[in-house]
Amino acid sequence: MKKVSLFFVALGAIFLTTTMTSCAKKEGCMDKGATNYDSEAGKDCSCCTFEGSMVFWLNQTDANYVSTTGQATVLNYYFDGEFVGSTSASQYWTGAPSCGQNGSLTVTKNLGESKSKAYQLTVVDEDGYTWWTKTVNVDGNTCISTQLTL
Repeated sequence: MKKVSLFFVALGAIFLTTTMTSCAKKEGCMDKGATNYDSEAGKDCSCCTFEGSMVFWLNQTDANYVSTTGQATVLNYYFDGEFVGSTSASQYWTGAPSCGQNGSLTVTKNLGESKSKAYQLTVVDEDGYTWWTKTVNVDGNTCISTQLTL
């Protein structure tokens, strides 16, 4: 009889221990693509934040047209009206550059809790002439290569 009682006491202790510890799961961001991912989280907090990047480039034909025919020397890039960088108008690539590649214009945006966000891209030369205006989508945890074509 004592063995049976001891068994139920032990079983009850195990049950209480697992029940109490399972309720105390650490809350955090459980999305591996988020900037604030928490590998120790046992419960999602719905607080994940994301950032994404985009690299811009022109091929030789378009760069020659902008710099020769258009007589531009500098291209200024704006996201939703915010200046994000500039390049030489004659700079071209024979293929898509990687994000952060030396000489490329890479823009990284904090997307907050959104996994994707649309921005209005405007590219203007030093005289104020607008060469491109388009909507671009920046996706979280990625780098998107965007070729600007005429």
